[in-house]
Amino acid sequence: MGLSGEKLLPAAGPLYGFDNRPVKVEGTISLPVILGEFICQVEHSIQFIVVKSESAYNAIFGRPLQIILRAIASIPHLKLKFPTPSGIETICGDQQGHNHAILSKPNRVHQLL
Repeated sequence: MGLSGEKLLPAAGPLYGFDNRPVKVEGTISLPVILGEFICQVEHSIQFIVVKSESAYNAIFGRPLQIILRAIASIPHLKLKFPTPSGIETICGDQQGHNHAILSKPNRVHQLL
């Protein structure tokens, strides 16, 4: 993302990854997050925990962010809805991009078989 490590604030304790292994925390940083497009958009300053890890994702938004944004996520529909001053905004995911990301990485379970 082009941010220098000097802007990170210290953080305590490890996180545990999807495989339940500890992941070293590099620090935390608060960044502005804008969701939606003009005129239906909201902006909040969100504190991110920074780790060094290979991932298909730049950031993972969990339940705390959903609470802050008052957002509702629909995983099967790849949609996120949230209120803005101008009404309800909907962000739609990319099913083809999602399927391509899954197919481009071999499934570890299949590698073991």
